[in-house]
Amino acid sequence: MLPAFYLPVWLHIRSVLRVAAQFITHYSTNKNVRLSVVTMVLNISSYLYTSYSFHGLEEPLFSLSGAMFHVYVSKYPNEESTVLRILLALGTLVLLLQKQMHDMVTSQEVANQLLSFIDIRDRLVTITTAKETAYGSKVQAVAKEILSVLGSAS
Repeated sequence: MLPAFYLPVWLHIRSVLRVAAQFITHYSTNKNVRLSVVTMVLNISSYLYTSYSFHGLEEPLFSLSGAMFHVYVSKYPNEESTVLRILLALGTLVLLLQKQMHDMVTSQEVANQLLSFIDIRDRLVTITTAKETAYGSKVQAVAKEILSVLGSAS
C-alpha cells in the first residue's frame, strides 16, 4: 500500500520522469540540480525495489537511468556523487529486474533484458578498469557489483 504522502507524486510519476529527462538533454550547468534529479531517480528506484514491482515503469526508468549514466559519466566524470547515485539507481533496477524474473529465467537472460533497454556494459567495464582516481573507489565498487549481478554477461 502506498503511503499517503507519496500519492501526489505517484499520480504524476510519468510526468515527473519526463521532466527529469529534460535535464539530460538540456545539461543543467548547476551541479546541485544534476545531483537532485539523479537523487530523485534513485529514490524512485528504491521505492520500486521495496514494493517489489516496476508498476509498468521499467522502460522509462531504464531509459532515463541509462541516458543519465551515459551523459553524466562522459560529461561530468569528476562528480563522484552524481555518477555514484545514478549507478546505484541502475543497480537497484537491475536487482528488481532480477528479483522479478528469478523464477522464470537465468541471470544471462536477465542481463540480456537489461542490455536491451540500455547498453551500459562497456562503460561499466571502462569504469572498473580505469585508474581509481578517474572515477573514485565507490563508483568503481558499484560498477563492479552491477557487472557481477549481471553475471559479467557477454
